[in-house]
Amino acid sequence: MISSTNYQVSIVFPAKVQSIGINANKQNAIMATIDEYDGRVVYLDALKVGGTATLNFRLLTEGDEYEEKNGKAPPPSAPGARSVNQNRDPLILKVLVDLTDKDHGVLSYTIRKTRTAPAPVAAARPPATAPAPAPVIKRRSTPAPVVRPTRFTGTTSGVTLTVNLTDAARKPENQGFNYKIELTRPAEGKTYSLDTARTTLRVRNVPVADLAISQGAFPITPSAPVTGTLEIPKRVQQQAGPKVLMFAIVEKDSATQTEKRKYVGVILK
Repeated sequence: MISSTNYQVSIVFPAKVQSIGINANKQNAIMATIDEYDGRVVYLDALKVGGTATLNFRLLTEGDEYEEKNGKAPPPSAPGARSVNQNRDPLILKVLVDLTDKDHGVLSYTIRKTRTAPAPVAAARPPATAPAPAPVIKRRSTPAPVVRPTRFTGTTSGVTLTVNLTDAARKPENQGFNYKIELTRPAEGKTYSLDTARTTLRVRNVPVADLAISQGAFPITPSAPVTGTLEIPKRVQQQAGPKVLMFAIVEKDSATQTEKRKYVGVILK
């Protein structure tokens, strides 16, 4: 799987995700968030470029869901009982993620459960003799100067977020930002709105309490994006580590009036 500091990846699983494990040396390079309204959806945000990260997703089996709902192990006749009572091995999916700064790529992945016949056992063969690898010559390169970006973009499921640094702020101790949320691919029969009350900012996964933004619900259509401003303390912007700004979009079904939320965010470098 490929992730980028320039866009957000969403993954849809066939079962609820109970937990996510990231290899220790990459915990500051990638962030995985389980959708609080749909435990089958996970969002990936690359925080740093370079190398790969290993993610372990632990999924709930049918027996796990029964035990979670009822507070006890399922009886032998219940669906998935065998997976809990007789086979205690958890259901874990291991994913290797490339950390890049690409400006485009696959934004949504769907994981499906399939049943396949076991592969036939091949006859043992003597190991082949591989040629010795050619020596690798490393050349020194001059590091490029660090340029701090002033424009940040993120996208997921037909929603694009653009955040721009601005000098305009109501308080001198704050850093101002302009934001714009565009709806590019609306689903048929659905309406969308931005719920700014659920806007969050996290620095190294620690929530920032003093983010200032006008709160309310603002409708979004393909012809009418939502724009606005927000402010965060300059001391927060100057902290080391990734700063993930996340917006919540409410998707409402016009026929059933049911709602669900999706998230789109950017990394303020």
